[in-house]
Amino acid sequence: MSDSPSVLDKRELRLRRISAGLNQDELASLTGLDPSYISHLERGARKKPSARTLKVIADALGCDIADLMPRGNRRRPRVPRAAAVRASAEPEVKAAL
Repeated sequence: MSDSPSVLDKRELRLRRISAGLNQDELASLTGLDPSYISHLERGARKKPSARTLKVIADALGCDIADLMPRGNRRRPRVPRAAAVRASAEPEVKAAL
């Protein structure tokens, strides 16, 4: 895994932390990060934690790294063109009367 910086969605981090029933100190304890660093991430003072830091936070929150990134940066599943064409070409099944 690369340690290059990744963009973090501060609102998503906060919502997932609260949904997990954790305060910032508890999340910091689970991740081994400083509570002030968690606060900085949630306030947007730090926007690009390393991929390793994102992985640690995602694991503690029980989600994927992509879930902590802004929606525009999330990977979307790609449907192979042939499968999409094949699916649209299949005839509709009609109930026999």
